[in-house]
Amino acid sequence: MPGFFDKIGGGFFPDRNDQGISASDLSSAQAWTAAHTWTVNSIGTAQTPGGSWINSTAAAAGAQQYSPMLVLSGQGWKTDATAASQEVAFAWQTRPVQGSDAPTGLLDLQVKIGAGAYSSKARFDSTGKLYVNSLDVFGTALLMQGNTLYCESLAPISQGNTLGLSNYGQISHSPVAKTSGSPSLMVITGPAHTTLTASAEATDLNFNLARTVQFAQGALATQRAMLIQAPTYSFATGGATLSTAVTVAISAAPAAGTNTTLTRTFALRVGGDVTAGPTSAGFIYRSIDVPAHTVTVSGTTQATSVGPAALGLGKITITSGQVSPIDNAATLYIEDAPAAAGSATITNRYAIWVDYGLVRLDGNGTHYFEIPGDATDPTGAGGPAAGRVPINVPGVGTKYLAYY
Repeated sequence: MPGFFDKIGGGFFPDRNDQGISASDLSSAQAWTAAHTWTVNSIGTAQTPGGSWINSTAAAAGAQQYSPMLVLSGQGWKTDATAASQEVAFAWQTRPVQGSDAPTGLLDLQVKIGAGAYSSKARFDSTGKLYVNSLDVFGTALLMQGNTLYCESLAPISQGNTLGLSNYGQISHSPVAKTSGSPSLMVITGPAHTTLTASAEATDLNFNLARTVQFAQGALATQRAMLIQAPTYSFATGGATLSTAVTVAISAAPAAGTNTTLTRTFALRVGGDVTAGPTSAGFIYRSIDVPAHTVTVSGTTQATSVGPAALGLGKITITSGQVSPIDNAATLYIEDAPAAAGSATITNRYAIWVDYGLVRLDGNGTHYFEIPGDATDPTGAGGPAAGRVPINVPGVGTKYLAYY
């Protein structure tokens, strides 16, 4: 059979007399209308081309030479008027990228529908990264690098607008700094579920840290399972007032909706059974701890408000559109002093313990009380107390409740 052998791929091509392609026809465009098979045997692990699409034109500065596109085309039907068949084509193309020491490149996957233009949808780069784009132009993408999946800005990558999720479960979110607008680092919008399973809790966010974390031998001063670091707020020019700044805010406790009665509702609930391990002389347990810290202020204006406080409780107002009898209400409620159980013993049990300093109880706003009370100057303002009530403090002795 007349024809020729391809020295690269090893295939045999019969001449046109046998409906094939002759060597003289290789430089011209060909249209194949039947299935063709390229078979290259005995390759093993060698990198042996079975076919090549090559653009050998030399590149120049600012003028890269892309490869021919490998197009996979089919036909799809559209039902809107006028109904018709349209081409759906995917294409692979090598796109060199100019570089200083050496060029790099992208393997670009493009899509074309009908008479439209090709648009990039995914890319591999020559460093092994995979970009998957959801837009018609590259602006944001999913990026796979090694064992890490990123959501990244590609204009440019060096800005580091990333959300990373590694195979070790590590998440990093480092967006670029904005110069306008009101950006949010993260917004999670809860869906309005309906007809959920009866009598089964549905937790919107579950940070399940309930596991054992082991350290190598050695003392550890502080270990925090979750840390929120406070921001610093400033203004570009002039003097401006930010009336209320909050690091963490919870808008309210859960509200009762249609056909719902809430027996107990809490905006924040802290505490549960815990194993604290062996006791020591310095053992302390607190469900909520406000550590000693310093508040640094500036300026010379007299502050006449209640002033700094490690913990502040505002007045709650209870209202109803109908008669709703409530026997007791309190801004602060303490059920009892700590109780001992099992083999534990507690020498002194206090529901409230003020270790040091004056305690002021303003009462009804007319009479004031202080503990411990000074008979001649309870407030330090030069005024005598109207009277004192002795109080025996176990282990301390007699102290006085002063009223004025």
